[in-house]
Amino acid sequence: MIHSILIQATSISQEQTQFIIENAVSFGLMLIVASAINFVYGNARVPFLGNTLPVFIGGLTVSAITTRITFIIVEAAGVSLLPYLSDQNWVYNNEQNIHLVNGFLESNPLLCISLIMFTLLLSMVLGAVGGWLISKPALKLSSTYLMVANLILVGLICVFGRSIVALSGGTMGVFVPDVFAFYGGERTIIAVILTFLVVLGVFIIIKAAKNSPTARMLKAVQDNELTAAVLGKDIVRARGEVILLGSGLMALAGTLFAFYTSFMIEAPFHNSYWTYWPLLMILVGGLGSQVGTFLGVGLVYGLRTLIIVFRTNIQELFFFPLSYVEDLLFASLMLIFLILRPGGIIREKPMCKPLVGYELKGNRGLHARGTGAPEPKPAEERL
Repeated sequence: MIHSILIQATSISQEQTQFIIENAVSFGLMLIVASAINFVYGNARVPFLGNTLPVFIGGLTVSAITTRITFIIVEAAGVSLLPYLSDQNWVYNNEQNIHLVNGFLESNPLLCISLIMFTLLLSMVLGAVGGWLISKPALKLSSTYLMVANLILVGLICVFGRSIVALSGGTMGVFVPDVFAFYGGERTIIAVILTFLVVLGVFIIIKAAKNSPTARMLKAVQDNELTAAVLGKDIVRARGEVILLGSGLMALAGTLFAFYTSFMIEAPFHNSYWTYWPLLMILVGGLGSQVGTFLGVGLVYGLRTLIIVFRTNIQELFFFPLSYVEDLLFASLMLIFLILRPGGIIREKPMCKPLVGYELKGNRGLHARGTGAPEPKPAEERL
C-alpha cells in the first residue's frame, strides 16, 4: 500500500520507484559502514581496514545461524521440511525449504520481528569479536602494520567463508528466510524503514561513544603514543575497545544486506565496496564529523549512481570500459581531497568539555567559564 501511495504521489513509474528504493537501502548500508569507519579512524585515529570481515560476519549470521533456527522453529510448528543437515542437502534443498518457511512467516509477524531483533544483536556481538580478533596480532604495532595485517587477514578469512558450505552455501550460495514476509505489500519499503532505523541507532551510539573516556583518551594522544605510554595510558586496550564497537556496528550492514536480498553468498563482500569506498566517503565529507559522513556518502554515492544512470552517454566519452570510470573517480577524488582539503568538506570540531566554556582574557591567559573558579587578578592589583 505504501508503495502504491508513493507511486501516485510522485507520478513516476514503478521501475523508477523501485530504483529509488533500492538505492535508498544501499545508501543506508553505506552510511552505517562509513559512520563506523569514521568513528574508528576519524575520531579514535585507529587505522582499521578490516571492515569487510565484520560486514561478512553479519551476513553469515543470517545464513548460518538465523536460517537454521528458523528451520527448527518451523519444524516444531508442524511444517515438514526437506533434509538440510548435510552440506549437500543444505544447498540443494534450500530453495524448497525457504519457500515453505516463508509461507509460515507470512502469518507470524511476531516471529519475523523477533528474528530481526535477535539477528541484529547477535551479528553485533559476532562482528565485534571477529574485528577484534583480526586486529589483535597487530594492535601493539604501528599504524602501517595494523592496516596491512587487517587487509591480509580479511582476505584469508573470506576464503574460508567461501569454502565452508555450512556457512553460506559455498560458491553456490543459499537463500535465507524472508523476515519481511509478514508485510503484504512491497517488501522493499519495510527494508528501507528498517535500514534507516538502524542508521539512526548507529548515529546515537556513535554520538555517545565519542564522549567516552576511551575515545577522548585516544583523541588526546593521537599525535604522540610515546607520551601516552609514559603517562600510563593503555593504548592497546583502548584501540581494542574502539575496534570492538566499530566492528559490531559494521556487522549490522551485512545483516541488513542479507535480509534485503534474501540470499547469502561470499562474492559481494569484497574490500573495494565495503572498505575503500566508505573510506573515500569520510575523506570527502570530513574525518571525525557525523554530518560530514552523511554529506560524503551522499556525494560519492550520488556520483556512482549518476555513472550507472548515464552509463550509455558516458561510455561515448571514453575509449576504455565504463567499469574503469569508477576507479578513476575514486582515485581522482582521493587525490584532490588529500592534497587540497585533507580535513574534508566539514572539518572536525575541537573537543571541549561540556558545561565548560573557554575564553581568552587579554594577556591574563585562558580562563574557564562555568567552573566556579575566580578570575585571576591583574598584575597591578596584586601589587
